[in-house]
Amino acid sequence: EEKAGHLSQAESLYISAVRSRPSHAASWIALAQLRTRKFRQSAAAGRVCYQAAERELQKAGMPPSAWVYTAWASMEYKKCGDIRRARKLFKAALTADKRCSAAWLQLGVMEAENENWKEAELCFETVLKFDKRNSRVLQAYAIMESKRPTVNNRKVIGLFERALKANPRDAGVLQPYALFVAQLGDIDAARELLRRGTEANKRHSPVWQAWGVLETREGNPEKARQIFQQGIW
Repeated sequence: EEKAGHLSQAESLYISAVRSRPSHAASWIALAQLRTRKFRQSAAAGRVCYQAAERELQKAGMPPSAWVYTAWASMEYKKCGDIRRARKLFKAALTADKRCSAAWLQLGVMEAENENWKEAELCFETVLKFDKRNSRVLQAYAIMESKRPTVNNRKVIGLFERALKANPRDAGVLQPYALFVAQLGDIDAARELLRRGTEANKRHSPVWQAWGVLETREGNPEKARQIFQQGIW
């Protein structure tokens, strides 16, 4: 129902799910995200769900859920900008499951966005010790390294290449890789990466957008217009 845009019906189904099985963490997470993301309700509405999930798991004698704490931490950071609270919740997630890739990834991205480079690097490296082919982590790690004050170009390219080796048709990797290569001045290589991105996922609008902007900057307005049109359709 949610994917079809029937949000009220989806909310009713999630409420029924948590009433029939209060300790079902995934239903609480889905309800919290529906309310805070789709209905644009306040963070307080999300906290009610996450706190209920935490409480019901305890009542049922079940272990804490890393997924609940990860989703909760993400909301506190993205919706409230509360880094300290988010960090505490991410750590709770990792106490519940030290191999939770999603928690390590999102914590790493948060630290990188706040220019805590060493902390972010530690998060990404930790995941890659037990999940070496995680293309999402490799992508985030590469992007983080490309934003450091002193960029190690070889390391960035190596991380992007590892991500593509793990998933050659990942448009989410090809697009930022192309942007980085363009910054280095290799426009032809950037074009090739963007072309591969559009072939991998024709609906990935950031790839089309990046390619169109690239051609505009390179003085090819007609080609850029054609690319933008393809991205729209």
